[in-house]
Amino acid sequence: MLLAARALEAAHELPCSGVDRILAATRASRSRAYEIKRAFDEMLLQFDRPPGRPRAEPAPASPDAHAALTYEVLCFLMQHPGCLEVGEQRARYAEVYRHFVLALRERHADVAAAEFAGAIALPLGTLQDWLRSPLIAEPSIASTTEPCDSSTTDGIPDPGHAARSDARQAQIETVIAAWRVWD
Repeated sequence: MLLAARALEAAHELPCSGVDRILAATRASRSRAYEIKRAFDEMLLQFDRPPGRPRAEPAPASPDAHAALTYEVLCFLMQHPGCLEVGEQRARYAEVYRHFVLALRERHADVAAAEFAGAIALPLGTLQDWLRSPLIAEPSIASTTEPCDSSTTDGIPDPGHAARSDARQAQIETVIAAWRVWD
């Protein structure tokens, strides 16, 4: 250790003890002292790391997890036609699809973001943008697949009915607009 320190001291032009003094103080032979110095130098290299904790890479998701994510997105897209429109250069996503993907990401937080994006066929940059930006209003995903009922069992109007019918109308208009440009 003293021989290793001597080399560092000399490199920084600091006063250091001579090799003979170090060998006499430690009562070690020259060959054994340099052998231990080489082992000590190699051991020091293990501690030469950048500050902070080492990066923990998540374990890769299983093929079953990929298939489950893909299937869930496919089912959603079949239930909500028009919420994803793919053009020549860009894709357009409806807000209900964005909310669905963010909820799906919360449920599958253990899957790495790149693997998650690949499994649901969404560009990683788009997913990262969606995760950074706050949600404006969370539409009810389930309400768009249920038939609209304008009243409850008591005959009292449902206050959420207007929101559900607006969402349903927007969905219908999206499908009609997609149909017009479909080749």
